[in-house]
Amino acid sequence: MTVAFFVSADLHATVKFWETATLIATSISALLTALASFLGFLGFYRKKKPHSTRLIRWDQKLRFDRASLALGLFASLFAVGAAYSSVQYTVVNRSLQIEADKDSLKIRQQLQQAADQASLATKTADLASSRLKDTQEQLSRTDRELAESYRQLTDAKTRLQIVEKQVKGRHLSQAQVRRMRTILSRWKGQFVAIDPIAMSAETHDFAEEIRSVFQESGWTVAWSEFIAIASATSKPLVGLELQIPKAVMNTGMDKDIIEALRICDPQLAITDLPEPKTIGDLDSVLHVVIGNNRPLNSGGGSRPTSLLDGPR
Repeated sequence: MTVAFFVSADLHATVKFWETATLIATSISALLTALASFLGFLGFYRKKKPHSTRLIRWDQKLRFDRASLALGLFASLFAVGAAYSSVQYTVVNRSLQIEADKDSLKIRQQLQQAADQASLATKTADLASSRLKDTQEQLSRTDRELAESYRQLTDAKTRLQIVEKQVKGRHLSQAQVRRMRTILSRWKGQFVAIDPIAMSAETHDFAEEIRSVFQESGWTVAWSEFIAIASATSKPLVGLELQIPKAVMNTGMDKDIIEALRICDPQLAITDLPEPKTIGDLDSVLHVVIGNNRPLNSGGGSRPTSLLDGPR
């Protein structure tokens, strides 16, 4: 491109040179021709006026005929030079036109290449946009899958915590013990029977903690373990069950003990006791039946058929 620029610059300079030379040569030729014609006219007029002293003096100085011939010769030479310059100007100008056509062709080719590149760039941009859209959709699906995985992980952690709690066994925290004492201390001197299911170390230990809370709150506590065999129509006994005799109902104590035991088991089961059959029967007092640890996703349990029960 740099070489082409210098070639074009040289051609322009050459064209300018021959154009100027043609104008100068033509102008000089025209001027000399005009002077030769003027001197020829004077020579002709001198012959018409042979006695004119002024024309005689000028003819002696200028030599009209010889000067006219000389000026005509020089005018002819400059005319030839102007013609040569004109021919060279035409040739060089034609070369310049050819170079300009070549440059124009190159420019058109470059414009076509630029248009092709622009078209390719547009197609590439469209393809990139399509891929970007696909990537965004994939990211959206990935986000939903991650959200679902996180939800499943959260559920798994929750179930794991429940299982760990079941494996570790039920225990009352210090905060739960304090809350239960505050409620149960309102009814010091009352009687309650703790009935844990037998043959379960976890249930026995948990029942001991509950008995200690009642005793520390001033209650008289009876203890009666039992062996439970679930029938085909009953569910295993799980969690806590409070059996309330009619004598205790609507005294205020029933509501307080329900509130206290729900601190241990929010899904506390509540049943009514029948009227006592004999004086001193334990069915005349409150019974807290403590079943096995509640399994995962378990609702409230029901009391199974008992083969060996404590006194009621």
